Amino acid sequence: MQQIETQVKTLSPGDAEQLLELNTHNRRLRPSHVQWLARQMRSGDWKLNGESIKIGRTPDGTDVLLDGQHRLEACVTAGVPFTTLLVTGLSADTQDTVDRGSTRTLADALTLDGYTNASALAALAAAMLYTEIHGLPELWQYRTNSLNPMEIRRFIDRSENIRDLVIWGDALKRKTHGMRLQKPICGTLRHATDRLDEQASETFWKGLADGVGLEEGSPILAARNLLVSMSGDALTVRERRFVQQCIISQAWDKYRKGKTWGHATRPNITRSVIPDLV
Repeated sequence: MQQIETQVKTLSPGDAEQLLELNTHNRRLRPSHVQWLARQMRSGDWKLNGESIKIGRTPDGTDVLLDGQHRLEACVTAGVPFTTLLVTGLSADTQDTVDRGSTRTLADALTLDGYTNASALAALAAAMLYTEIHGLPELWQYRTNSLNPMEIRRFIDRSENIRDLVIWGDALKRKTHGMRLQKPICGTLRHATDRLDEQASETFWKGLADGVGLEEGSPILAARNLLVSMSGDALTVRERRFVQQCIISQAWDKYRKGKTWGHATRPNITRSVIPDLV
């Protein structure tokens, strides 16, 4: 008969290393998720929420780690202890039943906290916070769930205009339906251009949205035409983010420097460089 034991335990990095020695049969480790968890542990955002580290036992009496490798690796990476539920004595063949539930998204967490338009708010906050950490040229690589909900909540609470940017992004999407613009990309770039020159930013984004009064050679017109022409291209979300950020950033750079742009060429994700905004 199985002797299943459950306890709440604070595991040190040394304890985590010992348990990881039992990690002989598990899914592939995701380093980005380890870093995400390590940030929570270092910042004090880690909470005891009932999720457990699970240790199983094979028929020959060998202990194996069934669930929790990312949390244990994060503890070692962060160099700080964390408190968790530890379950031992499970049958090793129960591993196939672990993690079968639906993952709660960042938008789900924000909705439960009473935020409105949570999906758009979560995506924009994640994009803006990602660039704050990694730099604006890396914006296109953001992932909504690469940051924990508590980080996102703090960011939203200290961002004065993020809700206004969500509303602006919805309006921009409606006006530029044919371009298939990515709202988190545009919202983050709009935030950056507003900080550089609010009046120039207003003119730039209005021109990109409606094209009214743009003359031949205008970088805004060149960008607008290219975005429209590429809207039907079969691109992945990641590729579309890259090309849109690249085109808009290049157009802003030329616009700010008073340069013309007769014909904008399609960016190449492996060769094109996204300029920082100045």
